[in-house]
Amino acid sequence: MTSDLVDQSSVQIENLWEELQRIIKEYQRIVENKKKQYEYLKEQDDTSQMCISQYPNVHLQLQNVIESLKFNIQLLSQKKNEQIAKLKVKDINIKEKYKNIKHEFTVTQTIDISQLKRLTVVSNNVLKYLQRIVEKGSMILGIFKICSTLEPLLFNLKKYFIPNAVYAECADANIPESCGKVSNFWEYYNRIKVNNILLKKEGNQLCIENKKLKYKLQSCLTINSGIFALYPLTLPLD
Repeated sequence: MTSDLVDQSSVQIENLWEELQRIIKEYQRIVENKKKQYEYLKEQDDTSQMCISQYPNVHLQLQNVIESLKFNIQLLSQKKNEQIAKLKVKDINIKEKYKNIKHEFTVTQTIDISQLKRLTVVSNNVLKYLQRIVEKGSMILGIFKICSTLEPLLFNLKKYFIPNAVYAECADANIPESCGKVSNFWEYYNRIKVNNILLKKEGNQLCIENKKLKYKLQSCLTINSGIFALYPLTLPLD
């Protein structure tokens, strides 16, 4: 019985030893996995600790950035408000200018329409006046041609044989702007004008000679009154 118990105990001990080896191996395997996880977590923890150690500096930098951004936002907001105020004032001024320009345009358009109507009336009157002038000019040219044909040939020749010195002295050398394109007509007018002046001078001289002759005739009549009393004679004294 003792031998049987020893044998059974040996078998159980072997089984238990095998079980113990299996449990140890399983434990080692589990511990190995846990150890790897522990090493990984430790590395992660070291990394986290490093990040945590750097967090205050990062936090301070971010805090400074936030303060800077807040200050910039305030400046931008202030500039935006100022710009909006300026744009509002500019918009009011532009609207006022547009209103004034529109009013001026309306007034100017009204004045232009009125002036256009007045210009149309004046243009029609000027056109009628020019037409009358053209008609009168045509009539004058016709009369001039008729008078030229009716003048004696000797008179027509005499008009153009005026001495140059007399012509230069009596003629009007300043041609009016209205006669600038009819210089031949102006020369013809000057020659007729000079001829009239010469004829007037000649007429004055003839009047003086006539008065002298009349005075002599009256003297002769006074002296010879007896003869004319005996022989009455009627003489034209003028």
